[in-house]
Amino acid sequence: MLGDTRELRKVFFERITIKPANDENWYKEICNSIVTNKSKGISTFDFEKSIDAKIFDLYELTEIERSLILSVIDPEDFSRNAIKSISFAENE
Repeated sequence: MLGDTRELRKVFFERITIKPANDENWYKEICNSIVTNKSKGISTFDFEKSIDAKIFDLYELTEIERSLILSVIDPEDFSRNAIKSISFAENE
C-alpha cells in the first residue's frame, strides 16, 4: 500500500479457523492464576508455556510448526533439528 503501510481487512480474518477449547475450566483456572500472580509480581512464564502447549495440541501442530512459532517469540527456542527438517523448493 501507499507509504509502505499495511491494511487489515475482514475478509482475511474470516478464513481463520477457530477451534473451541476442549476444557474451558482449565483455561479459566490458568487465566485466573496468571492474573493473581501478575498482581503479586510473580512470574507467570510456566503458566503461559502450558497454555501454548495446550493450544498447539488443540491445533495438532507438528514439532516443526511449534518450533517455528516459538522462534518468533524467542529465537533461541528454534531447534537446529527443526531447521534441518524444513525443505524448500529450489526453483520458486
